[in-house]
Amino acid sequence: MHEFKPHAILPEQIEGLAQELLQASKECLLNIAASKSRMEKQNFTPYVRASPWLQRYSSLIPNFGPILDIAAGSGRHTQYLLDKGHSVVSIDKDVSRLARIRDARLSIAQVNLEVPRSWPFKSGAFAGIIVTNYLHRPLFPIIIKALAAGGLLVYETFAQGNEKFGKPTNPDYLLEPGELIQLTTGHLHIIGYEDVAVDQPKPARIQRICASRHPPDRNKRLPINT
Repeated sequence: MHEFKPHAILPEQIEGLAQELLQASKECLLNIAASKSRMEKQNFTPYVRASPWLQRYSSLIPNFGPILDIAAGSGRHTQYLLDKGHSVVSIDKDVSRLARIRDARLSIAQVNLEVPRSWPFKSGAFAGIIVTNYLHRPLFPIIIKALAAGGLLVYETFAQGNEKFGKPTNPDYLLEPGELIQLTTGHLHIIGYEDVAVDQPKPARIQRICASRHPPDRNKRLPINT
């Protein structure tokens, strides 16, 4: 039976191997940097999954005007709507994370909407308005007025009961039971509504609504999905 004898490695061989590994690491880093540069030159934008609630109702958003993305953050919904062929206006008090999105159909407004009288848009300006993970109650009547006739509101944020999952816990940022229904009833036609606990993207209690302003056929009543 052949006896295995480990091959001795000389110190100079170890040093050589270390140099080869170092060189390979440098080349890998250079390739990553080059790849990133190519992506930037091609206006490449990494895809981040949009809210399932927005995805569910995005086909109902009309295409006769721009879509407003309120508290746009990193722009995941801005990008999703652009990919759907819409023109988008994204607004936030910090728009630095939107700079990566390069599209001629995108307009960016840097505004702190919690400052009184800071709303910069006219009534009926938008075919759709998207709000996720943001609540400033004084804005709600203004948001409704900003919807054009036939426009769609998709609103989703944290609700009471979220305290057991984590932040936010401040009642100012948590919807009361049925609050979205109360805020829209008499102003918008409710298409879908949920008050649920979710696991993704993190465990939370949320309330969400999809509603349109003055449906084309006002005599046709659609069921509320709950």
